[in-house]
Amino acid sequence: MSRIGDLMDKKAFTLVELLVVIVIIGLISYLSFPALMRVITDTNAKKEFEYFGQTMVDAAKIYIKKEAVDLHEAGAFNGKTVNVGFNQLETDEYVSEPTFTKKGMSCDLDNAFVRVKYSSPNGYKFSYNLECKDVSTKKKYTKKATDKEFTINDLN
Repeated sequence: MSRIGDLMDKKAFTLVELLVVIVIIGLISYLSFPALMRVITDTNAKKEFEYFGQTMVDAAKIYIKKEAVDLHEAGAFNGKTVNVGFNQLETDEYVSEPTFTKKGMSCDLDNAFVRVKYSSPNGYKFSYNLECKDVSTKKKYTKKATDKEFTINDLN
């Protein structure tokens, strides 16, 4: 009998207490989920913007390798830089229009280009110029050919 009494004296959570804790955790999760999804979506938009810019640079590298002799013979690098437009890369099928996972994201492809700088001892250096807008979050992703990194600004 004393053994049963010892078991009864031990402290434990009741079923009601456990259910209350589970409901509170569920409510916190329910309320924080939309904010978490916005953060994840914005992070993905930034990554996709960077990936597309790097894809343009990679396409321009292939384009320059294929066309370098013609560009040098034509004197295109006399001024030390050449801008290879997105439209040229798309026409020659080096790259295609971006497809973003986020709806409402669009880029100004008419003004998108890759700047190729040539210096004989160092070879070629590439940087891209790109601007995309996200209508749903009202953010503008911009990378100028002269910038080290891209910037994010509100459209307001």
